[in-house]
Formats: sequence, structure tokens, C-alpha cells
Amino acid sequence: MSRNHIEKLKCPKCGKEGDFTAWESISTDDAPEMKERIRNNDAFMWKCPECGNDSVVFFPVYYYQPDKNFLIHFVPEYSQAAENFMKNLSHDPYDEKTPLKSGCHKRVVFNINQLHEKLLILDEGFDDRVIELMKLFIIAEVMNKDKDSKVNEIYLNKEKDGSIKFALLFDGGDWARTEFIRADYDLIVKKFKVELLSDSEVVINIQWAMNLLNKKM
Repeated sequence: MSRNHIEKLKCPKCGKEGDFTAWESISTDDAPEMKERIRNNDAFMWKCPECGNDSVVFFPVYYYQPDKNFLIHFVPEYSQAAENFMKNLSHDPYDEKTPLKSGCHKRVVFNINQLHEKLLILDEGFDDRVIELMKLFIIAEVMNKDKDSKVNEIYLNKEKDGSIKFALLFDGGDWARTEFIRADYDLIVKKFKVELLSDSEVVINIQWAMNLLNKKM
């Protein structure tokens, strides 16, 4: 399933050209080294062969981890076409003769922070849908304490000490941290047991969580 090609890039610092390996599709079965490289951003880094300048190059890529039966399509900006394609996808994106495993979890993410979060959730064995519901309750709690507070972004994050927390970006640029409480996670799993039986959506974010909560109410 892994597939890549060579792109010619021009260094923004010295103007010299060099080769960059762009991955269109990654499977940890046949490219196990890419499991770590996509997590630490090395897959998106290009070093100029002339001056050594480092550049970040984001490109669309499918990331498939067979041991988790999880397929993520990273698209650097929102694309309805990508969402629709993934929702109907039942085979290897580049090989119609190779079907996806039964029950494959499919997701589309549209920025690098979302990609890193999905990978962290995958590594920790969490359900990303439950995480998004947790975010809603965290935001509601923040607003309840301070009505003027506005959370622009919120991500699950692994701290340097190995602890798992939520990182919140407020309007104005300030970041804050709040604890990930496993008891809250387990409670949401229990309360939304029926709703979580189906996993047909591919864009799982706060908007998805809001829609689900509204339906339940």
C-alpha cells in the first residue's frame, strides 16, 4: 500500500533545487520506519543539499496502520471531495483489487495538529469520538467559569513527562492545559454506548460531537 514519488523542490534560502520524497500512501506493514517518521514530522522535512536549510513540506498522504485497522487521510486543507472519497472507500486508495479489512476505521484530517492528535489517540488506544465529546464538556466548563473566555482550538496532547492532557488555545493566543480524566472518558463511553456502535463518519471533530449531542438531546 505504500507509495511515494520524487518532487523537485527549490530552497527558499539559497534557491538551489533538490529531491524530496513525497509519500502518497504509507502502510506500516511495508514501510514500518514511517510509523515514527510521520509522528515526529520527519516525513514532512526537507533539507537543502546545498546550504542545509530545513523546510517543512506538507502534502496529502494516506496513513494506514494494519495492526489497528485504522486509515487516516491527511489533506493540508479542507476538501469535501476528500471527505466524500474516504467515506465511500472500500479498497486500497491506489489498488482497487485490494479491499480494506472489515471494520476499518477511516478518518480525514485537514491540518497537521489534527493528524498528530489522531495518531496520539491511536497510540493510546482511545476512541477519537469520545475524545471529541470530552472536548465539548471541557469547553462548556471553561465558559461556565468565565463567559468571556473563548476556546479557539483544543487538542489531546502528550506532555514531556508522559502525561496526557488537553491543550486549549484561547482567543488572544494564550495556551492552557487541563487534565485528561479517565473516569470522564469511561462515563461518556457508557452514556453514548448505542451511538458509538456505528462508525460511518470520517470527519470526527467538535462539530461532529455537537451534532451527535444535539441528536441525543
